[in-house]
Amino acid sequence: MKRKMKMKMKKRLLMVAILTSFSAPSVHAAVAEAPLHSAGAGELTISGTIVNSKTDWSWEIPAASAAATVDWDVDKREGVIDGNNTVYDFTSKGTITGLNGVMVEPTPKARPGILPVIEIGGQKLGNVQSAGSEEYNLKLPVKGDNNTSGFLEMSATIYTAATARGGNNQTFVANNGADNSARSLLKKQPYYSTTYTSPHDEPIAPAMWEVLTNTSFAQVSAAVSIELEQFKLIFATNSQPSSTWAASLPIVVTVI
Repeated sequence: MKRKMKMKMKKRLLMVAILTSFSAPSVHAAVAEAPLHSAGAGELTISGTIVNSKTDWSWEIPAASAAATVDWDVDKREGVIDGNNTVYDFTSKGTITGLNGVMVEPTPKARPGILPVIEIGGQKLGNVQSAGSEEYNLKLPVKGDNNTSGFLEMSATIYTAATARGGNNQTFVANNGADNSARSLLKKQPYYSTTYTSPHDEPIAPAMWEVLTNTSFAQVSAAVSIELEQFKLIFATNSQPSSTWAASLPIVVTVI
């Protein structure tokens, strides 16, 4: 049975991600420190590592994510007891982009392995070559003061987009050009409007895997975007931090 907590205590939640361009084999997002009010604070850091940095891809943790994840106020009276745990629900914070990746120039021919393999929060997301999106549930360990520990749960959706030139030098857009954050990112690239002209709307648009792997396609470009949402902070009801907590969201990108 779930019930509202009666204990009153205001807790400030700080989650930070600063712009990081993934231009080196190993990079880490900076963490901006905020004043710790007497009510306490927490933070989620986002870091990234590139395996094989010689790539046509460019990666970043968007600066806008930092602004979207600062100053989350939590009132302990809003904690909901669920069994032996207390859950703090942050789903109202909406969607935060955890990672963007895009090819800086098209590759001459389609081939297996164009899309990288991404691991986030210790979970491999794969390369999503069969569709334009795939959703995962993440559970990150949280360390609080007073030797407390808990979890930060969230949903992570990886979006992909791909475009190529095919027969008669026509442009083919994977999965009917499904409108998602990855496709928006790809279309903003300087080369897009000049490389891909005369879009071809065929009755059955090629699937993502076909555009990326079928060698009959040329000038292939792709983009990836990971969006985070449905955040929930969970601690054992009888073992909660009094002022601070921290969580880490590591990201590893393996380029083949």
